[in-house]
Amino acid sequence: MTSVCLYFKVHQPFHLKPYSSMDVDAIHCYEDAEADRETINTITDNCYLPANEIILSQVNEYHGKFKLSYSISGTLLEQLQQYRTDVIDSFKALTARGCVDILGETYYRSLSWLHSRKEFQRRFLNIPMLLKTFSILNQLFSEIQNLFTIIILLCLLPVLVLKEFYARV
Repeated sequence: MTSVCLYFKVHQPFHLKPYSSMDVDAIHCYEDAEADRETINTITDNCYLPANEIILSQVNEYHGKFKLSYSISGTLLEQLQQYRTDVIDSFKALTARGCVDILGETYYRSLSWLHSRKEFQRRFLNIPMLLKTFSILNQLFSEIQNLFTIIILLCLLPVLVLKEFYARV
């Protein structure tokens, strides 16, 4: 029988308030907590909880033969801890069955870790948060997708630019 490993990346960035040059030295809070709360509630009700419910039913139905992995970013985990702990409980219910792994994930999703080794280490501040939340010590980590995306863009960009140039000539 063929095995398939499902891997879900779960991430929600922080929202920023509209900010203009006139706001310099006047407004010092850049994050939009209200937008974060609204978004996390919408996504939770329409996606995370229904999906976790379906996955839990599949895990139960197939008695441990249905397995998958989640990679949860630190920004999402922080927002869930602040606004929707019921989603964290649904992830815990999945991991308790032994069929769902939580992969180590960076806190934010950016390429800033390419800047320095110190920044790379700082990016994995999410690991203690995952350990505290899920009582899991990760051995697998996820971060490479951003690097592949950049490499692909850097390779394709010259081709796309040349194609556009020749189309105009």
